[in-house]
Amino acid sequence: MPPKGKLPDSVIADFEKWISDGAIDPRDAPPAGDLAQATPWEVTYAARREWWSFQPPVKPKEPVVMDRAWSSHPVDRFLLAAMENQGLAPAKPANKRTLLRRLSFVLTGLPPTPDEIQSFISDDSETAYEKTVDRLLESPRFGERWARHWMDLVRYSESHGSQSDPELANAYRYRNYLIRAFNDDVPYDQFVREQIAGDLLSQPRWNMEEQINESAIGPAHLRMVELGFIPIDALG
Repeated sequence: MPPKGKLPDSVIADFEKWISDGAIDPRDAPPAGDLAQATPWEVTYAARREWWSFQPPVKPKEPVVMDRAWSSHPVDRFLLAAMENQGLAPAKPANKRTLLRRLSFVLTGLPPTPDEIQSFISDDSETAYEKTVDRLLESPRFGERWARHWMDLVRYSESHGSQSDPELANAYRYRNYLIRAFNDDVPYDQFVREQIAGDLLSQPRWNMEEQINESAIGPAHLRMVELGFIPIDALG
């Protein structure tokens, strides 16, 4: 409160209005309409370009670690530095059987076969790991496994859900499109464009073997919603 006397009624009214409007901090609030119109576009554009996601990647300085022999890649040093700061040490390297199981489950969602285990264990070459990764990436199971992650993201379903749960008869076409995209190593930026507006691309991605426009299937996930039917009224 002021040291001498009472605040003028007009000032009190301003405080009341400010509180009723939500007590917005003007430092955090967006500019008023008149101020926004008065701000030159160049100034606004320059400010927006400072957003963190628009900044070019910069190679950071590698942290100093005590156990330099453990890290086989610069990224390892960042992980190791965080562990050392917490008084932790890396786990011991996994044996070849465990390593193969991890690779197989992550890349294909399936366990390795006994023959695959024996082949990997008996391969003492320096490229054994790389060859196994390449083999699993080339497997059709890779696309099936990783397409499921994307299907979870877009809430893939073969029916609309809700009470009457009508079927989406052609939903499988979108599922198969995803599997093909992952197995064909479609670039991520191209893949995202297809999800957003694949039916509008001037140069769509054609599947010559099946004679279909792959890109046009991308927006099909927009149909994975409750629409096209009247929900049942539980109260009659």
